Amino acid sequence: MEIEAFESMINKVFIELRTKIKNHKDSKQKLFVFLTHFENYINTPNFNGGCPLLNLAIEVDDTNFSLKKKAQNALSIFKESIITILQNGKNMVKLKQLFMKS
Repeated sequence: MEIEAFESMINKVFIELRTKIKNHKDSKQKLFVFLTHFENYINTPNFNGGCPLLNLAIEVDDTNFSLKKKAQNALSIFKESIITILQNGKNMVKLKQLFMKS
């Protein structure tokens, strides 16, 4: 039951992010979708009780390997999505400018 609840919640987050990302053309805007989503999450969370991934990561220990694996997989999806956006925008002037300002 816990796995199904987590999968349902995290899928809603993924769908929302995917929809927002598809509305933007360049990598800089797509990258900021992630940042803005989680920045806004503090005031307007998708779910009562906080972020399902962070909650699960905190609660899962070495006794529930299935849930731990689900949390690791979800985090990997977030990471790979950001890496893909960065790789796709690697040669874009806007993304270069973003990192040059740092």
